[in-house]
Amino acid sequence: MERTKDLALQLSEQMAYDPTFSKQQAQMQGNELAKSILEHLSADDATTRLVRLTEVLNTAFANVKDKLAIDKETTINGVKLKHVEGGAQYDFAKDATWSHLNQKIKKLKSDLKHREKQLIQASKEEVINEDGEIVEQVPIKGYRKSYIRITY
Repeated sequence: MERTKDLALQLSEQMAYDPTFSKQQAQMQGNELAKSILEHLSADDATTRLVRLTEVLNTAFANVKDKLAIDKETTINGVKLKHVEGGAQYDFAKDATWSHLNQKIKKLKSDLKHREKQLIQASKEEVINEDGEIVEQVPIKGYRKSYIRITY
């Protein structure tokens, strides 16, 4: 518990930004912080520590944001806060025409997924569809960018 209090004190000191501190300046400061961190820690170690810190900050932010009582648009510390009313949500499922059309869409989506699987398989080996026809190969459009998956 003592550690949480220390962290809260440290964070409250770090949150003292000038009201004119822009998003672009925040991003620049983040870049500088990353450079500074990487002088002392490996990229692996820094990433895992930042993942944990991000979780702490996101949870704290969500809890604090839930306590906001904003009735009109206001700007505090250069950040604009505005209350947005929720809109109506309609339940169309009881309408017969909507339900019928929705079922058709679901069937078409299912057929489309099935066809996509056939086309992917055809790029690897010869595939014969339900009608006895050979499924033509489709050229590969491109590849997605590789990335590092982080779970915590």
